[in-house]
Amino acid sequence: GYGTVEVTLSLEENTGTTNREAKIIIKGGDRISPIEVTVLQKGDRFRNESEKSVSDVADLPIGSLAKIKESQVVAVSSEAFIITDGKTMILIQGNANDVKVGSQVALTGDVIEVNGISAILLDEILSVAGGTYTEGEPRDITNESAYAPGKVEFVKLDAIYTTAGTFQVECVDVAVPFMPAVSLSALANHNVSVIGYAVGQIGGLTALNVTAVEDLGEVEVDGIVFEDNFDWLAEFAKNLNAGDAVGQDNPSTTAPNV
Repeated sequence: GYGTVEVTLSLEENTGTTNREAKIIIKGGDRISPIEVTVLQKGDRFRNESEKSVSDVADLPIGSLAKIKESQVVAVSSEAFIITDGKTMILIQGNANDVKVGSQVALTGDVIEVNGISAILLDEILSVAGGTYTEGEPRDITNESAYAPGKVEFVKLDAIYTTAGTFQVECVDVAVPFMPAVSLSALANHNVSVIGYAVGQIGGLTALNVTAVEDLGEVEVDGIVFEDNFDWLAEFAKNLNAGDAVGQDNPSTTAPNV
């Protein structure tokens, strides 16, 4: 019918671990369209989980739920950050917009495997507090040919950063950047000294979350007596209708007078 009706709704807290939802439908006469309101109550997957330290979480099996007590952030990149309890470090994959190096954070997440080591897929940051962090002395892995980190470790590496995006020591690829916190794009074919965090292995190479890099200069190649990229030929090639045999996969293409 018509008029005003007061409706009182009551609901109880969702004390379960999974989400639940229900619809509230308010319906009048035949000519009045029903109004539907969906109520969603989030479950807390971590309700029954006790707070643990990073060291304890690092020993949990893959697939476990983790509620990590307040720990310090030691490194931040666009898609992840690393935290420590002073003994053990672990990689947290997820949005790091709310945290900075030095922050104290408590969080929840799922234990996953990243690059062969335990990590956390972030569910929620429970608290963030300010703070500062001073890095200790990194482990120099430059001459450790068999280095294979089983957990996150603070390291230093002196190497050549190649055009292929790898770090080479004595012509051998030893590491690759993984979600670096600094840009390396301008350092191809340069000697570099990098500091960062080893976060497992990719294709047999150490995965490095680079946090600082020192450019030690472009690599000198022995034996070069002449070097040219032949950009100056482009105008002649265009004017003389020279073909692009490689680009067009056409071996019959010619380059008259060029």
